[in-house]
Amino acid sequence: MSHATDLFWYHHWHEPALQRALYQDRVLQDAELARLESRISVMEGENITRDPDYLPDDIAPYDAYSEEYLREIGEEEGSGLGLILLLSIFGGALVGYLLFFRRY
Repeated sequence: MSHATDLFWYHHWHEPALQRALYQDRVLQDAELARLESRISVMEGENITRDPDYLPDDIAPYDAYSEEYLREIGEEEGSGLGLILLLSIFGGALVGYLLFFRRY
């Protein structure tokens, strides 16, 4: 793994979804996980401030995070995605009504 990946794991180490992926879903081989745990321990000893929003420059959020995590973040931030979806459905229904069902 690259240093950028190590930084990602470090900054997000205490997130429940990440811990579940590592220890329940076993996304890494035992040797990789042991190396990562060792690296995280060293970084914690260096007192690097954790940034919960850290992402390497070349990684998009949807590539780095699980869908579950992105939904949780969206709900916490009040992203308004639900409202946009609702308005889109309503708008589509209105356009459909005006084009196909309305009689002049």
